[in-house]
Amino acid sequence: MLQDLLRDGTSPAITRRIVTLATLAADAGADLIVFTCSSTSPAIDAARKLVPVPIVKIDDVMYADAARSDGRVGLLCTTRSTLEPSRSLLAEHVAASGRRVEAKAIGKAVFASPEWMVRDVVARVAAAA
Repeated sequence: MLQDLLRDGTSPAITRRIVTLATLAADAGADLIVFTCSSTSPAIDAARKLVPVPIVKIDDVMYADAARSDGRVGLLCTTRSTLEPSRSLLAEHVAASGRRVEAKAIGKAVFASPEWMVRDVVARVAAAA
């Protein structure tokens, strides 16, 4: 799914897949569903409205903690597809907290895929040898 997000961005097809996965988990008897990809955050919002089981985004707690801080928060993302959903989720938590937190994205996404990450690590090791 991440490769589709990187290629096409958020789309109705991604939302359908997330809603379908959440529905299948609920139908299988799940008491709680956890999604572990920040890039799918907008689709998870849609699933939360349609599935009768609580759904948790992996970074909800992290952003809730960041929203309770005062001052500046740096946001580092590992893929370009995560940047906007992460900014939005952090902004939601900040707004809900009533606090004043400045969030700033730092630089660009570092790795666009696990394959690129492995290639980067191998290249760094080779260069250091």
